[in-house]
Amino acid sequence: MRRVWVLGVAMAALAAGAVSAAEVSGIDGQKVSDHIKILASDAFEGRGPATPGEAKTVAYMSGALHGLDTRRQSNGSTAL
Repeated sequence: MRRVWVLGVAMAALAAGAVSAAEVSGIDGQKVSDHIKILASDAFEGRGPATPGEAKTVAYMSGALHGLDTRRQSNGSTAL
């Protein structure tokens, strides 16, 4: 669940303009949109806590984020 929360915070920060364009230059808007459509689909059964939908969401997010370099380019910190 924490991973889902972290992604949500990151997306909210991007939407709010809290992250500069230089920091997100490698983000493909179409890929983000595709991920959102998948996560919003009925296949994830609402994604509620302690449900099969949550387990599916965590598995999807883990797979999608696996292997990504999540360090911020400015100082190497992984903190948001």
